[in-house]
Amino acid sequence: TKIAEIQQIIDLTIAQDYDRAFAMCKELQQLFPAHPMGFFFEAATLQAQMLDYENYQARKRFFALTDKIRRLGKEALHNDSKNSWLYFYIGGALGYQAYFLGREHHYWQAFREGWDSIKALETAVALDSSNYDAYLGIGSYRYYRSKFSKYLSWLPFVDDEKQAGIRMIEQAIDKGKFSRAAALNSLIWIYIGEEMYAEAEKLIEQALQRYPNSRFFLWGKATAASEQKKWQQAESVYHQILQSYANEGTRSHYNELLCNARLAEIY
Repeated sequence: TKIAEIQQIIDLTIAQDYDRAFAMCKELQQLFPAHPMGFFFEAATLQAQMLDYENYQARKRFFALTDKIRRLGKEALHNDSKNSWLYFYIGGALGYQAYFLGREHHYWQAFREGWDSIKALETAVALDSSNYDAYLGIGSYRYYRSKFSKYLSWLPFVDDEKQAGIRMIEQAIDKGKFSRAAALNSLIWIYIGEEMYAEAEKLIEQALQRYPNSRFFLWGKATAASEQKKWQQAESVYHQILQSYANEGTRSHYNELLCNARLAEIY
């Protein structure tokens, strides 16, 4: 089934087996060339790979994919205007774009795309309240908007929605079809930021049981250990991250530098 194939793409991506994940995305695109689904998961895989290696040479390809997802999604909505998943893919693509525009300090454009992303995801939920994958983006937005509201005094009526945001992310973990791993990672970093280390560690161990060598979760484990002054555990995990790049025969100069800087701090 499509769901099983998509879950396999996600598993391969989290296990850093990007070539096989991209190959499966291409198969989906060939089967459904007019549907945004295959292009959405290629964009998700590409985003994960760029962040994993801190290498953004594929930026142009990434934005070409997100543009295509939005175009195909809008075209498909002409014939199927009540399809919650089409809004999810459009909203997800906008969210990916907003994230990268923010990293590149294009803040106004990032804010605009992020706002459009949330509107699309909220439409997805309005059409189908059981589309729990859309809860991740909305929940993250609610949490961080509340967290950073002290810097956004020009935004009117920002309520404290941190707990409501966390509850939505928890629902994405418990009931989402495709976003469970991404939601786990998101909530781990929220808990670390809130200094809720026991809760973060519980989620990290849960994630690493399924994906034992995934750097996406090892970074959280190393950070949570460091923040609690568990120096030997943190040291061990930073070495594990460094070794995983070496085992792949790939270089991530920024992340290797970061690991070594953290190790120096620990020593």
